[in-house]
Amino acid sequence: MPSPSPSPEDAGDRRIPSRAPSGDIRVAVVRPAAAVVRPGAMARTGSAPGAAGKPDELAPILEQMQRGQWEAARTALAALAAKAPDTPRYRALICYARGREAQLAQRVDEARVELQDALQIDPELQLAKTALAELFTRRK
Repeated sequence: MPSPSPSPEDAGDRRIPSRAPSGDIRVAVVRPAAAVVRPGAMARTGSAPGAAGKPDELAPILEQMQRGQWEAARTALAALAAKAPDTPRYRALICYARGREAQLAQRVDEARVELQDALQIDPELQLAKTALAELFTRRK
């Protein structure tokens, strides 16, 4: 007997990074208990064609971020950044992870600085753009 189909919220919680037709990696960022990311939101995180680093290397890290495992994600990103110091995406994602951690801990100013740093390193990082917009939306 088939199990009942999951609700939309459950389906969002189980999403994993996937490759879009354009080759970009997309991930649904789901919230642990107090996160401010909307379940099911998709964000562009892939590298530009020809950029250093393999997008597949990011898939398990993005999955950790989905689950709110920020410290583990930062550690894995630091290892990638050490192997490929010329890839700014890794450094930007480290700032993004620190920003989300600060946001969850209600350290709004620290979160804002980290997310802005992520965007200075990689202005196309949609995850950081979305997080920063949500941070300002919540402050109003």
